[in-house]
Amino acid sequence: MRILLVEDEIRLAEALEQILKKQGHVVDLACDGAVGQEMGETGIYDVIILDRNLPHIEGVDVLKHLRRAEITTPVILLTAKDTVSNRVEGLDAGADLLTLSRADTNQQTLDVQPFVLKEAVSEALASFEPIANEKKIDLKVNLADPFIFHGDRNRIKQLCVILVDNALQYTDSGSVTVSLTQNEKETTLMFSDTGHGIEAEHINNIFDRFYRVEKTRTSNQSGSGLGLAIAKWFVEEHGGIIKVESTLDVGTTFTVHFPH
Repeated sequence: MRILLVEDEIRLAEALEQILKKQGHVVDLACDGAVGQEMGETGIYDVIILDRNLPHIEGVDVLKHLRRAEITTPVILLTAKDTVSNRVEGLDAGADLLTLSRADTNQQTLDVQPFVLKEAVSEALASFEPIANEKKIDLKVNLADPFIFHGDRNRIKQLCVILVDNALQYTDSGSVTVSLTQNEKETTLMFSDTGHGIEAEHINNIFDRFYRVEKTRTSNQSGSGLGLAIAKWFVEEHGGIIKVESTLDVGTTFTVHFPH
């Protein structure tokens, strides 16, 4: 796979480049928005990893330009700030994965603190309500009473963003449901949709980096194949496990278990 990495922070760019090359990918590097835009316009890349904050041209503006130019290459918008406004702006511009953050560089460790999990999940879902309304998809939220969870609040929010974004992308009608429960043994997050579903032969591979199930995609959908790999990374860093069940043309459920 040929990847365009647009990142002005040299240390981070080199770390990401090394990781991607170790996995057998060809990586071209651009260090500012103007150069990245020009390289992206060639249309020769399978994936573009694009920093949001770049010199000369902001990453979001580069993304908007590429979409206006009908460049449909999947784009991962790389940002250090996980905010609702950033996610909405990224979706509107045409990003395929809203926040990669900087987890894959191993430059950040988990910031484990006690927090109210229900509040964090609600914050993560807030930016998806207008998107669900536009697609006429019922976004259902069933959250347990507030309780304290020990973990990295930002990582958990990003986990929710990835899984809800994934569900909305592959659901054309019906609903996406997010549930949060807790008992004495574990905390469970469940993300269910009535979307396309995944063929059984692909289930074991969907958490692999850059794995894309093309048969589940419609003509106007694209994806980087990185989101679920990063979601799994977030879960495992918290000592949890993530499972998936799916029936073709019926829907998919991702279940995250955090043992106590």
